[in-house]
Amino acid sequence: MISAIPPILATCLIVITNLSYADNSRALDVPTMKIKALAQQDEVSELVKQNDRKISLKEILVRDNLWMKSAQKPTHYLNKSLQYYFEGIIEQPGSRIVELILMGSQGETLAAFPTPTDYWQGDEAKFMSVMADESTFVDRTNWDESSQTISAQVSVPVKDQSGEVLGVLTGAIEATVRDLGEIKRP
Repeated sequence: MISAIPPILATCLIVITNLSYADNSRALDVPTMKIKALAQQDEVSELVKQNDRKISLKEILVRDNLWMKSAQKPTHYLNKSLQYYFEGIIEQPGSRIVELILMGSQGETLAAFPTPTDYWQGDEAKFMSVMADESTFVDRTNWDESSQTISAQVSVPVKDQSGEVLGVLTGAIEATVRDLGEIKRP
């Protein structure tokens, strides 16, 4: 919501939302490798596997509606230990990762830090693209309400031992002034 941010930042945001990290992946290399490694950790894939289709899409949408209407998000739906782990990763000195969201096979949020603005991610490109072609998806730079940063989201598949895609892990990588100067227009 642009009206909630300072006017000068809103102006900058309008300019940079037309920029794409996809043309200049050097800025994302290290954080993307960290996100891919995290998606391969047993704790991550096991949580997704354990929650696979545990609730119906109808229940997910009910939860999302409640989530969107609540000032205090009903975070009891989320895995607390993985949230704390995500928080530790984000708060490491020098970390460019400012948000992590782990999604199940239907796009439901299983763990996240900070708390996302919505529970169901299944209607968003970051989820649909990865589930459809089972590869990394890099979104455009954007103002991220949850992390309060200008960032690009990198989404990677979470797979089991056999290579089957179980869900998606998205990490928002903060855009630095240097990055913005190096990014090419699409």
